[in-house]
Amino acid sequence: KQPGEMVMVLKQAALAPTGKLSADPSVLSVSVGSDTNERFVLCHLASGKCEQWAIDLGFGPDEEVNFHLTGKCAVHLTGFYEMDDDSDDEDEMDSEEEEMARMQGEAMEEDEDEESGEEEEGEEE
Repeated sequence: KQPGEMVMVLKQAALAPTGKLSADPSVLSVSVGSDTNERFVLCHLASGKCEQWAIDLGFGPDEEVNFHLTGKCAVHLTGFYEMDDDSDDEDEMDSEEEEMARMQGEAMEEDEDEESGEEEEGEEE
């Protein structure tokens, strides 16, 4: 992945407000990659029952994404593109890990200081 590439985020699927309405559900599914035979159902939409469905699903810039629709009603998808910030997350995790290691190191030093202080007190008696 190259930093600065766009990620697609799917937020909602809804039956089209115009067009042919059917009692039969429209099934929206997605396949990722070149194998379009492996599909994952996102939602079943039916007029008068479930006309829209909230989704929060992101697809990386290197993924080949295909949407599939079965049924007689058209479906509209909404969402957005955003910058791929995986590299920022990794930097934040590295910083957090470094901070944790530093804090653990300080705690270990304090424990060692306390232990050596106890030994010195015991020697005085």
